[in-house]
Amino acid sequence: MMEILLNNPWPGIALAMALAFADYPLTALGRKQYYLYMFRYIDYESIASQKKKPSPLWGIISKTVLGIALYGIWYLFSESQDPTIGKMYLWLLGFVIGTYLIGDIRHLESVLLANLYKSVKNVSGKLAYKPPFSMKISAIQLFSYTVIFGLVYIYNPDYLILGALSASMFLVLRNLLLA
Repeated sequence: MMEILLNNPWPGIALAMALAFADYPLTALGRKQYYLYMFRYIDYESIASQKKKPSPLWGIISKTVLGIALYGIWYLFSESQDPTIGKMYLWLLGFVIGTYLIGDIRHLESVLLANLYKSVKNVSGKLAYKPPFSMKISAIQLFSYTVIFGLVYIYNPDYLILGALSASMFLVLRNLLLA
């Protein structure tokens, strides 16, 4: 697998970019489903509301730059054949794939959970989470990805998996620090 990704950057970069660009529509769908079906029962805010939301164009530009940067690192490796640059490329590719894979899965979970509340009959009342507590809950949920990637890394130690493991650990720490 690593040889394939080092010989041809496009499969890995294409996967990373597909996951990255799926983030925005999955976020929007999850938000819509949450407010349609779930908000009357659960009120949570993961990060305190920002007065100014980033432009969708910013997301497109930043993800495109990320793809170009991945290609640039791969190109440096292909020209130099320096194994350190190859390891750095694989680790960063794993970090990007891991970050967006976790985010996309969590958005999909949100959509599916919100749909459970469409015709719920056994729920009453409303639960409200303030941002710090919500971030701690999220950190605990994210830790499960750290365990999964950690077990995969023990079974198959390579830099791509190490990058994904690092991404999950980073997300856990980020949420704990934001809490």
